[in-house]
Amino acid sequence: MSVADTAKLAPQLGLEEVLKALVPSNYTLDTMITAFPGYLTNLSDYLSTAPKDTIQTFLYWKAIQNVASYIEADELKPLKAFNNILSGREPDATSERYKICISHVDNGLGWILSRFYVEAAFSAQAKTLGDQIISDIREQFIARIKTLAWMDGQTKKVAIDKATNIIQKIGYPTASPNMTDPEDLLNYYAGLDISDVYFNNSLNMDKLAVNKSWSQLGKPYDRNTWFMTADTVNAYYNPPGNEIVFPAAIMQFPVFGAGFPGYVNYGAFGSVAGHELSHAFDNNGRHYDADGKYTDWWTNHTVEEFTKRADCFVEEYNNFTVIGTNGTIHVHGAQTLGENIADAGGLTASFNAWNARRQDYPDSDLPGLDYFTQEQLFYIAYGNFWCAKYTKAALTRGVLLDPHSPNMWRLQGAAMMNARGFKEAFNCPSKEPTCELW
Repeated sequence: MSVADTAKLAPQLGLEEVLKALVPSNYTLDTMITAFPGYLTNLSDYLSTAPKDTIQTFLYWKAIQNVASYIEADELKPLKAFNNILSGREPDATSERYKICISHVDNGLGWILSRFYVEAAFSAQAKTLGDQIISDIREQFIARIKTLAWMDGQTKKVAIDKATNIIQKIGYPTASPNMTDPEDLLNYYAGLDISDVYFNNSLNMDKLAVNKSWSQLGKPYDRNTWFMTADTVNAYYNPPGNEIVFPAAIMQFPVFGAGFPGYVNYGAFGSVAGHELSHAFDNNGRHYDADGKYTDWWTNHTVEEFTKRADCFVEEYNNFTVIGTNGTIHVHGAQTLGENIADAGGLTASFNAWNARRQDYPDSDLPGLDYFTQEQLFYIAYGNFWCAKYTKAALTRGVLLDPHSPNMWRLQGAAMMNARGFKEAFNCPSKEPTCELW
């Protein structure tokens, strides 16, 4: 919709004036994506009748809520207790001071913090090994696509092209900014005023982040951009960029190590790498092509076959339950579908990659675990990655809101029920997976 037409839906908001203050001075904003115009209309109706002091109080509260994490005041204790309860924590729970400080610095000066982290905890050898593991998994994933009976040749060709062109980013960025270059980091944070006042620093860092975001308006997508800092223990697939990204912090003990046996690295870190790669072909990622464009590149026949197999995952996970705050609750198979598909596909691709690579170097057994085969140790490494302890409140919140299944069902579904390699390694009576896509 045009900005003018959108603004008319809720004239009380002064939308054009707000956008004018945010948009770069050299850019003319004529159109915008208005996902829910009906919401703006309803909001306008409410604002027309609501008491002014109610609206004013709400706006005051939203401003306070936005900066609450930067303030320690008794007046904010109810809010913090509320947020703790939502997160499954005790109402009066507090994080350790050093964790609060690290999180604060990471949010505002993340690439500077990342530089120090990488210098201390991530070697060139680790980066090279991680790149090899991910490349091995991609190779096996492509090989798997070629053998799929349910996918027709036309769709296979485009799928292989997409998998081949996925960009893999490992460890840390070397552009936008170049984290290894102090001068580039200085330029990246140019204009940021840092003083000895915590609250002011927080606002200044927020302001810089907002300005950087709006400054990209109208510019080509920068494929060097990372959406996680190097010290973040996570990984992601970005559909518009067709890229998989693995910060240095996910490639640490006990998930990854340059001196670890292959079955540990592939079983733990490799399954994460395969998971992110598989997201390119889950129920959401499959809509994007090799260039990151949202388009229909699947034939109708292949879509039907994909849907049948995806529905198997939905039904399978619908049957999983956990004990929540009010008793037994079921996992939402549809809500968690993309993650469940990625778990299963990623684990299979990583297992195949390890099997193909293991002959290049002999793996040593682990002391005290020599009664397990190396195939079994691969899956034990995977299972160890998902060890967790939940409160009932956290489980309830996760089932209701999280796109991931609870960890115990991620392990049970991806490995014990849907992995051929697991069933063969542990000599299960049935070697066929319950559900299988990739």
